[in-house]
Amino acid sequence: MAALAAAPMATERPCKAHSFQARKRIAAPSRLVVRAVEAPAAADLAELQRSPAAVRKALLARGWDLAWIDGVTGEILKCKLTAGVPEIEAVISYLEGLGIPTKSVENMASINKQILGQPVAALQAVVDYVQRQGVTGAALRSLLEGHPNLLTYTVSADGKQLEKGRARASVDLVDKDGHKVAGVSYWREGAAFETAPVAPHKPSAL
Repeated sequence: MAALAAAPMATERPCKAHSFQARKRIAAPSRLVVRAVEAPAAADLAELQRSPAAVRKALLARGWDLAWIDGVTGEILKCKLTAGVPEIEAVISYLEGLGIPTKSVENMASINKQILGQPVAALQAVVDYVQRQGVTGAALRSLLEGHPNLLTYTVSADGKQLEKGRARASVDLVDKDGHKVAGVSYWREGAAFETAPVAPHKPSAL
């Protein structure tokens, strides 16, 4: 009888807590793990948008030629261009919004790829300066297509010229064969013009 009574005791298992508080303690670690992986996932997505592969895909979708795309992704690989898909697409959309054709935007980027990394607000400031000089419409588009480097400059504090480091530039309307034509002058900070006896003339806008 003693042996029969002891048998059930051998099959008993330790009690497990099934209270509500115990369930909360068990579930809590899993919720923490979920929260821990959410932030890195967003950061990883942002990083992917800056990869050459993502930029290549975005530019292909816009109809860019592979030769120009390879030039852009090459600058990213060399860390000379840090812009990602959102920034690059914003710049392209802005320039096309001015009426500049896609192929012309490609050409502009091939001359100076840093254009694609400029904030749109900075591009707008340069365009506003050029328009204040009296250059608008088709003339504005032609000027930017011919001088894309201007889009990497900033407007001086007095609004009279463009600056980049010690480089200076100005946009002017000049007479040519009886017509007003927009042109660009470039010079270096501190240069003196038209002061006797050895100073050169101010750079011509044409």
